[in-house]
Amino acid sequence: MEEDQARIENHESMRHGFIATEKESGKSKGVGYVTYSLKEDAERAIQKLDGKGFGDARRKIKISWANERTPLKERRVEVKLSKPIPGQNDPAKTSDPNAIRTLVISGLPPGLTKKELWKKIKKINDKAEIIFPVLVEHGEKVENEDMANVIFPSHGDALKGLPKLHSHTYKGSILSCILKKRLDKLSVKREGKVLSHAGRLIVRNLSWDTTVQDLRKAFLPYGPIHSIDLPTLPSKLPPSSDPSKPAPPPRARGFAFIWFLAKDDAEKAIEGVNGKAIKETKDGEGRIVAVDWALSKEKWAEAKKGEDGEKQESEADGFSSDSRSDLASDLSDSEEEDQDNESNEEASDSESPEANTEDNEDGDIDMEEGQSVKPTLPTVDVGNTLFVRNLPFETTEQELNALFRTFGPLRYAKITMDRETGRSRGTGFVCFWKTEHADQAIKESERVVQETGPNAIPVGGLAAKNPFALPSILTADPSSSLASRLVIHGRTLEVARAVTRETASLMKEDSERARNAADKRNTYLMREGVIFPNSPAAQSLPESEVEKRQASFNARKALLRGNPSLYISKTRLSIRQLPLFATDRTLKRLAIYAVKAFDAEVTSGEREALARVEEMDNTMSPSFASAKDKKKKKKERETAVIQSKIIRQTEKIDPITGQGRSKGYGFLEMRSHKEALKVLRWANNNPEVGPLMWEWWKTELVDLKDHVVKTLDAARKRGEQKEQATDNKKSESAEELEARLKKLEGRIVEGDERSGGGMRGGKTLIIEFSIENVQVVKRRAEKISSARRGSKRKADMLSAEGTDEEDSSRPANHSQKKAKRHP
Repeated sequence: MEEDQARIENHESMRHGFIATEKESGKSKGVGYVTYSLKEDAERAIQKLDGKGFGDARRKIKISWANERTPLKERRVEVKLSKPIPGQNDPAKTSDPNAIRTLVISGLPPGLTKKELWKKIKKINDKAEIIFPVLVEHGEKVENEDMANVIFPSHGDALKGLPKLHSHTYKGSILSCILKKRLDKLSVKREGKVLSHAGRLIVRNLSWDTTVQDLRKAFLPYGPIHSIDLPTLPSKLPPSSDPSKPAPPPRARGFAFIWFLAKDDAEKAIEGVNGKAIKETKDGEGRIVAVDWALSKEKWAEAKKGEDGEKQESEADGFSSDSRSDLASDLSDSEEEDQDNESNEEASDSESPEANTEDNEDGDIDMEEGQSVKPTLPTVDVGNTLFVRNLPFETTEQELNALFRTFGPLRYAKITMDRETGRSRGTGFVCFWKTEHADQAIKESERVVQETGPNAIPVGGLAAKNPFALPSILTADPSSSLASRLVIHGRTLEVARAVTRETASLMKEDSERARNAADKRNTYLMREGVIFPNSPAAQSLPESEVEKRQASFNARKALLRGNPSLYISKTRLSIRQLPLFATDRTLKRLAIYAVKAFDAEVTSGEREALARVEEMDNTMSPSFASAKDKKKKKKERETAVIQSKIIRQTEKIDPITGQGRSKGYGFLEMRSHKEALKVLRWANNNPEVGPLMWEWWKTELVDLKDHVVKTLDAARKRGEQKEQATDNKKSESAEELEARLKKLEGRIVEGDERSGGGMRGGKTLIIEFSIENVQVVKRRAEKISSARRGSKRKADMLSAEGTDEEDSSRPANHSQKKAKRHP
């Protein structure tokens, strides 16, 4: 390099020069760069040296102008975009299609057989499949008898079984259970399936008799655990001379490592267990344990090295200080910087995967001195955090930080990124140290909004004053001095106070409720109850059933699109694939049972309750008022069902019931929208419905048989040839009644031997919100109102006639009374 530089300097004056080398080996890449003070000197160097021998006379060099280097900011953006996008090409998403309905159970007792495990699982779901033992890859596939996979028929069944298995004691062992889909997501790292070390905890001050089961019992309620390490040392007791006696147990070391699958669960465990006793003694007291984050081997060694260096410096200077607190603060600062520069997932993966218990037994004991916890950032309830919209996509976090730093010191400035594309979403968050600085930014944004015109104010604030006000997408001119403090890359930013996740979800529900209220045709209910091919419920259905439901969804969508007079009713349900034996009474019993079963499952935690938006929807059936009046007159018990109707054929009559044969579908008119939702979500695609309806139908058959027997006995006693039938519309002879009775008895016997409840071939009910016609509903309402007016007019006429009769008879009675008084 020095010879080459001297040779170039012999030709012309040069400012500096260097040769590009490999980063790892330090070898030359065969490329060099030379910078001259004047452009003319560089041109003369190209003319004299291009194509000439250089260094080795046999090697000819090529000299050309260097390309202009990309600015540092653009290079950083390119490097950031070149990083692999989290979640992209994720092997966990395609490796196991059954992961969403599979539960992974760990912590099984030793010596367990598959048959014994099946006896436990079938109590939860007798249709589940068990994979035991599970093959685990440790270089090569090895059977793990501590773990089992349970595949349920559907995702909902897996969620029901999760709380019944997790943290449950089974044969002396405490089980840990997690959905396999979640486990696969937690296992995915940047380069392969390696669990994040962010959920590792260290538990100190344990009593010597603490066991792994004690730790599982204390920590499993906070979330699934990957592993528990309880380090021990060889016993100091000499081995027994008697070979029949067991070897002395190893010595406990007073601490343990708990590895949670999720960092959030580890945080909950710190809050719940730290400062409490894990194992109580006979007198009811126990040792208070300390729970803290565990450091990786590399971080612990670095902290230990820094601690030793600070200790030597303090001794040399003659000062006595507690280096432990300084070390903790240094670690906190460094970890906070890492958190600002990287995402939470990248920062949590900084621990070494090789830092296991066997490698750092000595280090784990001394690790107590180097523990540190990341400083807790203020919650958004404090009001220091702002939400920023309208960010240009090319904006960096440094630029966002510099812009808002004019209002006051910042804790951080973050830009929200799209996980799929790795690019900015156009929004971000800014957190100030002081609330007054955040208030200044809010006031500045409000001042800009007010100056852009009245349409910039949300419609909600002007609805009472000006119903014609519309929301505006216009913003202040970025070139004006008014918005200069909130302009970045030529765009004016919109600033609002950040809210908590809970408040954000409530705001989202409120906006959804407002959007649904504006939808007069209720088209958002079209997807309710539909089972799409990619949904978890579709995996337990035959392909023909899934296609049938998808075709129905497409047909309903086309029907609504083609006729603006149609809308979706909120209280009327359309039910298809009904068993042919189902009656109006059976359908009504199903609806009442579904409402109660839905509430019971919500109370037990087996099912999610209705959303807040749905609970606030108080839509009642249009027929509820008239039905309520009729029930008051008849003094009937009020139920959630207004009407249940099975559509029947008129040309074919069922010889048993005397009614037309069912067409396999019907309608349910519920009292309210909330009750209709409960019926739909419980009974739709529910295999329990078939056996229930069959049992109710058998009860109806017995009642019908008793009625036919009474009718037949009465006909025989009177010797009549015909007797009024059950429906009061058709007369039947004694012979016909006897034939009908025999068929009823045969059907009852068939019901005792029949299984499946009439729902064969894997079929289940298809329940959807019914499509109504505005004109038909209007005519139906007019018919009901006219009938009510007619009955009222008739009642008025009868009362008027009664009044006339009373008036005509009153004078005669009065004269008679007078005659009696005055003889």
